[in-house]
Formats: sequence, C-alpha cells, structure tokens
Amino acid sequence: MRNLFLLAGIGLAAACMVLPLPGWMTPYAFTGHMVRHTGLLLLAGPSIALGISGKGRGSGIVRAFSGRVARYPFFAWLAGVGLMWIWHLPALYNSMSMAGMYGLPLLHGLSLLAGGILFSWPVLMPYEALRLPALKAVLYLSSACVCCSLLGLLITFAPSGTFKGVSPEDQQAGGLIMWVPCCFIYLSASMYLLVKWFSDREGWLRASS
Repeated sequence: MRNLFLLAGIGLAAACMVLPLPGWMTPYAFTGHMVRHTGLLLLAGPSIALGISGKGRGSGIVRAFSGRVARYPFFAWLAGVGLMWIWHLPALYNSMSMAGMYGLPLLHGLSLLAGGILFSWPVLMPYEALRLPALKAVLYLSSACVCCSLLGLLITFAPSGTFKGVSPEDQQAGGLIMWVPCCFIYLSASMYLLVKWFSDREGWLRASS
C-alpha cells in the first residue's frame, strides 16, 4: 500500500510541475496556479509522506528525521503554512510574472512539494509512536485550515490589480480554490482523526469495563 501512495504522489507531483494548463483554463492562469499549488502541497506531499517506509534501506535516516520533527512539530507546520503565504505575496507573485515565470518554475514546485511532505510528516510519519496524538493533530490541521481560509479570503476580496495580469474573475476563482477546497482537505483529515480517536477511546473504555 505504501508503494501505491508513493507512486501516486510522485505521479501527481510530476503532473503538476510538467503538464501545461488545459486550454479551458488559459484565461484563468491564476486559478490554474492555485490548482497546481493544491495538488503539490496538500495532495502529492502527503501521499509521498504516506508512501515512505520506516523499514529497510535508509530507515536510520528516516527515523532520525522523524525524531527531530516529532520534537519540533511547529517548524513543520510553519513550513507548510509559511510557504503557502510566501508564494502568494503579491510582490513575489508579480515579480515572477514579470520575469516570465508565470506558470510554475521548478524551484516553486519543489518547495511546495517539500513543504507538503514536511507539513504532513508529524501526522503521517511511518512511526506511529512518534506521530502527534490525535487531538493535537486535529489542532495542528485545523489551525492550518484557518490560515488557509484567511489567505483565500484575502485573495478573493483583494482589490483588482493586486496580482498583475490577473483578471478580477480569475483572482476570485483562485482565491475561492484556496479558501474552500484546500480547507476541506484539512478539515476532512481532522474529522477522520477525531472519529478514529473517539472510536479508539470507546474501544478502550469497553475493554476496561
């Protein structure tokens, strides 16, 4: 199963960074940018994290990395959320656009992918004993959802022309993608963890009674 997640994550990441935008999205390049952003940070990154095994060759490096992340999960959170905000600062986005890098340059794509892997590592790492406890993981994910929603809201209602070369309709559509689907992913993972926590707790209470 881990191999399937790994292959799916790598395939999705390659598609996000290599494939051109569909023709129907040509007037909505900013929206396409957001779709790719979501694919790399919130889908490909976590899939690759799920696909990395804690056994076999390289397990020592994986365990050492996992131990460090488990000790300082805030930095993993900051990497995922921080990259999401930094790459959508109007000044940086506009400079990329004027430099002819309006699509998704390699550095941009790889940083988002790495951020997605690092962000999801405290929750999905292969060593269950080192993962964030369920309730802390819910707080970890929901707080990221709040930050994601705030960024999407700011982009959606930012004055026209904030992002150069982006039409008002394109800007609003891109902001809504950041606002709704991205937060839905965070909340879905949070709900899964919460339901699992209640189920495990109920089973423990039954076993102890």
